[in-house]
Amino acid sequence: MALLDPTIVTIKDGRTATLRCPIREDAEALLAALHTCLEDGVGQVLAPDEISLTVEQERAFIDSVREHPGRLFLVAEVSGELAGSLNLERAPRKRMAHTAMLGMALLPSFRELGLGTALLRACLAWAEAERIEKVCLHVLADNGRAIALYRKLGFVEEGRAARAIRYEDGRYVDDMVMGRYLRPA
Repeated sequence: MALLDPTIVTIKDGRTATLRCPIREDAEALLAALHTCLEDGVGQVLAPDEISLTVEQERAFIDSVREHPGRLFLVAEVSGELAGSLNLERAPRKRMAHTAMLGMALLPSFRELGLGTALLRACLAWAEAERIEKVCLHVLADNGRAIALYRKLGFVEEGRAARAIRYEDGRYVDDMVMGRYLRPA
């Protein structure tokens, strides 16, 4: 994983946020944030009862990611509280190694403050420096805020898997694939 120097950004409410790589001591906060996002349900494929990771397993995951050169893992911290995270992983196959898959989550109380934009900009700058040509992601078609953010930063819709997600109440939603080229073909 890339070990980036922490970056300080000012968010829309005037507070500062630190964007940094996670450390083992973040494991408990990362799990708590994951559970909060899953319980909120917005933009989530997983149901809350599908995650049973322990703090030790999360620490091992952080360690494994830190040792992997084709990954970027960032957290956003505001006033000592973990506010969100971003993970980018270069494709492992030779013919796809010019691409990377993005995943991001923000706690509900930190959405629409510019943290998503800051995390994505840091990610895209890292990807360009690593000579990644294309960043890809999946987003649920009913997650309008996330889609607007991705479009603002140059991502375009490339396709959909119709009715790929079925919520507990019986509603279906499409899984949208988006991508952004960082280098011209």
